Parts: sequence; C-alpha cells; structure tokens
Amino acid sequence: MQEQIWPKFGGALDASVPMLHPRNAAIFTAMCDYQIPGLYGATLRSTPAFFLTDDHDNFENDEFDAKVATMPPDTYGTLGAEQTQWLYYPEFLPDRNRAVWLPGGDKIWAPVDTNITFGTLRYGNLLEVVLYDCRRYADYKGEHTKLFPQWTEDWIVARTRAQDTAHFFHAPSLPFAWSSGMLGDWYPDLLDDKAGRLVLYEAVWQRGWFAQHQRLIEALSSQTRRAAIVVQGDMHASAAGKMTRSGELTLASPVHAIPGGTLGTGDIPFPSSCRGIGGHWLALMKRSSQPRRMASPSSM
Repeated sequence: MQEQIWPKFGGALDASVPMLHPRNAAIFTAMCDYQIPGLYGATLRSTPAFFLTDDHDNFENDEFDAKVATMPPDTYGTLGAEQTQWLYYPEFLPDRNRAVWLPGGDKIWAPVDTNITFGTLRYGNLLEVVLYDCRRYADYKGEHTKLFPQWTEDWIVARTRAQDTAHFFHAPSLPFAWSSGMLGDWYPDLLDDKAGRLVLYEAVWQRGWFAQHQRLIEALSSQTRRAAIVVQGDMHASAAGKMTRSGELTLASPVHAIPGGTLGTGDIPFPSSCRGIGGHWLALMKRSSQPRRMASPSSM
C-alpha cells in the first residue's frame, strides 16, 4: 500500500530528519492538506468540529503481533501528530474540571490550560462530552497495562460520576463493543484471514486493556440521572448497539454504543476505503488462550 500512497505526495518521508525539515516539509504538508482541508473543505463551516487523534495521526498503523508493536508510537510519530495539530486544527479549550497536568497539556507552545489529546466539550448544564486518545499512551504491563494513563482514567471516571449536566457521553478514539479484529483493541479478537471472521486470541493482547474498559463501562452504567452513551470513531461505519453486560460485568443500566461513521467515502488515504471486514458487535466475551470463533456475534 505504501507504494500506492507515497508517489501521490512526492515520495517517502526521510525519517533521519524532522518532518518539517526542508527535505520533508513539502511531503508532510501535502499529506495533511489532502486529508484535512482537501477532504473536508468548507463542509463544516456552520458545524462545530473537533479532532481526536488516533493511530494514523501518529504516522503508524495499529499493529501488534509477535514481531512488531507499533503502539505507543515512537517520538518521531508523536512529534508528527503534534506538528499536524499545531498547523491544522485547534487544541481542546481550557476546562476547570480537567486537570492541567493531564498528558497533552504540557506543550510550551500551546495556549495556557489547553490540551491536544484529552478534551471536554461543555454546553452549560445541557451537555458534557469527554474526548480521549486511546493509542498514544498505550503500554504493555500485562494485568496492569492501560491504553491511557491512570490519572487520565481517574479524570474520565470522575466526570462520568459527577452527573452535573442533563446529558453526557464518552467520545473515545477506540470503539467500545464494536471490533474489526485489530491486535490493539480493548478485546482479544483477531481477524482470521482464511475463515474471514473474528476469532479470540490472547497471545499478544494485554488483559489490562479490557480491565480498563470494564472500569469505564461500569462508571457509565452506574449513572442514575441520564443515559449511558458512547459516540465513537475508528470503525469507518455508522451503527448503534446496546450493551447490557460486558464479560462478567452485569451493567446497572445499558450502555448505548454508537459508531459515528465518517462524513463520506474516499480513496486509499481514507476516510473509509480501507476496511477489509465489517465491524462486529461483541455480544459475548469469552476467554481463551487459543484462537476460536466468537460467540454468536450479531451484525448491527
């Protein structure tokens, strides 16, 4: 695929020098121009729009296997993501309910109290949305591993439990309940290329990722004054589903999981051309140390 993409933008990046070095700057801006202003144009001129970064924004693909792990991205990729944000879209605005020391809020060049990876949208007492990047800070610590740091999780859970707005939802970069078989997701599923379906596989997957998932889902479900809602990206599809239990966790109230889809379809550089398998609703999670079929996934 790289052979198809790079010629469009003038060649491959030279990783021995920074992305904004004269040898790379024209390629870097050509890629960003194509996928941000070139894709969206003036479509959102009357609609507030907010950018949440994911694996490809860090110039990586979410690959995890016995030979390679691309997440968390190396410094070259994270600097590329920061430079993209600096040139093309705004930081998340200050919020008195978001700690200024959360990761992404420590950039000396960014406006005071803003954040580039974790954000909040607040409309008075009507709505609060927490947006969070699930790729940039992933780690590999077995039972204790997380897709974002504990202090970020603590902030998300605290805002979920506050219940001081009429409506509230999570907006993560990595979807809940839905999966396309990537080895860096909340769930231990993998796409079996021969069978063309998802199977469970725990050889590389980290149990701590699902444990963090369970804590977030439990917090969402425990709300007593409003519906539990997750509006999420990454699936390149539009759908809606309802979680009533997750693993061995029976939810106090259902969690509504909504892949928000994309604004349209496009060619190789996205936004929705690269899915080789449809997303699946994970109706039941089972543990296994060997690949096997998912338990009765139902398409939405």
